[in-house]
Amino acid sequence: MNDEWWFNYRGIDLYVENMKGLPKWSSDLHAHPMQINGVLEEAMLPAIDQITLKEDRDLRKYFIIRKPSWKPIEALLAPERVER
Repeated sequence: MNDEWWFNYRGIDLYVENMKGLPKWSSDLHAHPMQINGVLEEAMLPAIDQITLKEDRDLRKYFIIRKPSWKPIEALLAPERVER
């Protein structure tokens, strides 16, 4: 949303460090199941629920995955969405 990326894992919003800079990452991956690996930390980060409300968002405590890597989880994809 508004060029900001985050994930929701079991009802918890979390950031991924430098999401846009990950190899082969694109907006085409929106809503695709994937595995994210890295170092999980807590940090004060801009409020996700304020993305469309204001530019200078309030800081809130979120989890963030640092030094991330990712890969798709094809087992969770519907058969028509699996690329061969």
